[in-house]
Amino acid sequence: MGKNGAGKSTMLKMITGVAFPSSGKIDVNGRVSALLELTAGFDPEFTGRENVHLRGQLWGLDKAEIAVLERQVVEFADIGVYMDQPMRTYSSGMKARVGFAIASSINPDILVVDEALSVGDKAFRQKCDRRIKEIMAEEKVTVIFVTHSSGSAEAICNRGIVLEKGKLAFDGPIRDAIEFYEGPPDTPVVAG
Repeated sequence: MGKNGAGKSTMLKMITGVAFPSSGKIDVNGRVSALLELTAGFDPEFTGRENVHLRGQLWGLDKAEIAVLERQVVEFADIGVYMDQPMRTYSSGMKARVGFAIASSINPDILVVDEALSVGDKAFRQKCDRRIKEIMAEEKVTVIFVTHSSGSAEAICNRGIVLEKGKLAFDGPIRDAIEFYEGPPDTPVVAG
């Protein structure tokens, strides 16, 4: 957690290998999947299905793993016949559905989630939330969840880190992190 400009997005970019620290180092152990820019890297001329295969190849998956990935993405994205249409014909919500389905289906060791994602309609957002919780519970994946929402943090996380000006300000149980982030309650001003 952290206010705008605290360094949350920069931290996520470094964890995912998109950016690098100007000093110090970051050690990431395991396969990282990021739910950040869900539609980045898609070829608009390829169909959704072809883009699934392209992503699978880029991750070094073999043909059998790509076939499993394809089935999972088609089922989760739930965009019907559009899966076989060029992605340039998709709405932004359809692209996000495919992007989320791919990123959440590759069996990562670390899943990076930016809560600011606006993934489709309310029903699909709820489906995404359930999928993230399922990944955490059943697949024993480390989830790094960035949010401004105390309620979302408490619902998903058990540990909280608060950043301030690019530095670690707090690290501990989620309830304590929320209290630190929100600060002391405002005291009413009494006119005299």
